[in-house]
Amino acid sequence: MIELQTERLRLVALDGEHLRLLLENPEDFCRRLGVASNRVETNEELRCAREKMYAGTKRCPEEYYWYTEWQIIYKEENSIVGSFCFKGAPNELGEVEVGYSTASPYRSKGFMTEAMRVVATWVFKNAGVTALIAETPKDNVPSHRVLQKIGMEI
Repeated sequence: MIELQTERLRLVALDGEHLRLLLENPEDFCRRLGVASNRVETNEELRCAREKMYAGTKRCPEEYYWYTEWQIIYKEENSIVGSFCFKGAPNELGEVEVGYSTASPYRSKGFMTEAMRVVATWVFKNAGVTALIAETPKDNVPSHRVLQKIGMEI
């Protein structure tokens, strides 16, 4: 698995096996990843998205990191505070789209800004990437602030 780090966070790209385990048994997933199990969020929409991600990791195992869910782990608590994913490999223009979510108890603490800063740096080290984009609802001001803080235009 690919892992990025910041002072407070570990960002872990789930390989196909870990993503499958997350879908089938979140408690075992947490044990295997070695994190506290209290922050794994699941609903039907997220489950469907994870199933699509899993299919992407199987379709493109060498570049699974573009198709999977990345867990954001707060080192101090060893717990998952959020996640993000790319919406596939860079397109023909070299654009990569990212989507992200922070667990409610960890919002407004700078975790996502910290995570997206290191993600933006990492993304542009990949051959062919020319732009990082994100689509956020107009009324999601905290998400807009994250993007602005890492230097993206709204």
